[in-house]
Amino acid sequence: MCPPVLAEAQAVLEWAARHSPGPRGPLDDGGAWDADLQQQSDGDWTTVTLTLTGPWVWGEALLESFSL
Repeated sequence: MCPPVLAEAQAVLEWAARHSPGPRGPLDDGGAWDADLQQQSDGDWTTVTLTLTGPWVWGEALLESFSL
Protein backbone atom coordinates (compact mmCIF):
# COMPACT_ATOMS: atom_id res chain seq x y z
CA MET A 1 0.00 0.00 0.00
CA CYS A 2 1.17 3.55 -0.71
CA PRO A 3 -0.34 5.89 1.91
CA PRO A 4 0.79 9.23 0.33
CA VAL A 5 -0.72 8.33 -3.04
CA LEU A 6 -3.93 7.09 -1.46
CA ALA A 7 -4.14 10.28 0.63
CA GLU A 8 -3.81 12.35 -2.54
CA ALA A 9 -6.51 10.31 -4.28
CA GLN A 10 -8.74 10.78 -1.23
CA ALA A 11 -8.15 14.55 -1.33
CA VAL A 12 -9.26 14.59 -4.97
CA LEU A 13 -12.38 12.57 -4.13
CA GLU A 14 -13.20 14.91 -1.26
CA TRP A 15 -12.83 17.95 -3.54
CA ALA A 16 -15.08 16.26 -6.10
CA ALA A 17 -17.76 15.62 -3.48
CA ARG A 18 -17.57 19.18 -2.07
CA HIS A 19 -17.83 20.74 -5.54
CA SER A 20 -20.27 18.18 -6.86
CA PRO A 21 -22.12 19.16 -10.04
CA GLY A 22 -25.00 16.95 -8.89
CA PRO A 23 -25.58 13.45 -7.56
CA ARG A 24 -22.78 10.91 -7.77
CA GLY A 25 -23.49 7.81 -9.82
CA PRO A 26 -23.56 6.47 -13.36
CA LEU A 27 -24.95 8.88 -15.97
CA ASP A 28 -27.48 6.23 -17.02
CA ASP A 29 -28.80 6.19 -13.45
CA GLY A 30 -29.13 9.97 -13.19
CA GLY A 31 -25.68 10.70 -11.80
CA ALA A 32 -23.84 13.91 -12.70
CA TRP A 33 -20.38 12.58 -11.80
CA ASP A 34 -18.74 9.39 -10.69
CA ALA A 35 -15.39 8.05 -9.52
CA ASP A 36 -13.56 4.75 -9.55
CA LEU A 37 -10.48 4.14 -7.38
CA GLN A 38 -8.48 0.98 -8.00
CA GLN A 39 -5.27 -0.44 -6.57
CA GLN A 40 -3.13 -3.19 -8.01
CA SER A 41 0.04 -4.57 -6.45
CA ASP A 42 2.77 -6.40 -8.32
CA GLY A 43 5.71 -7.24 -6.10
CA ASP A 44 7.19 -3.99 -4.77
CA TRP A 45 5.07 -1.87 -7.15
CA THR A 46 1.57 -0.59 -6.49
CA THR A 47 -0.49 1.07 -9.19
CA VAL A 48 -3.25 3.43 -8.05
CA THR A 49 -5.75 4.56 -10.68
CA LEU A 50 -8.42 7.18 -10.01
CA THR A 51 -10.92 7.76 -12.79
CA LEU A 52 -13.38 10.66 -12.56
CA THR A 53 -16.22 11.34 -14.96
CA GLY A 54 -18.34 14.47 -15.02
CA PRO A 55 -18.99 17.75 -16.79
CA TRP A 56 -16.04 19.32 -18.60
CA VAL A 57 -16.18 22.62 -16.66
CA TRP A 58 -16.18 20.75 -13.35
CA GLY A 59 -13.13 18.75 -14.44
CA GLU A 60 -11.32 21.93 -15.49
CA ALA A 61 -12.03 23.45 -12.05
CA LEU A 62 -10.67 20.32 -10.38
CA LEU A 63 -7.47 20.49 -12.44
CA GLU A 64 -7.06 24.16 -11.64
CA SER A 65 -7.56 23.49 -7.94
CA PHE A 66 -4.78 20.89 -7.87
CA SER A 67 -2.35 22.51 -10.31
CA LEU A 68 1.05 23.38 -8.93
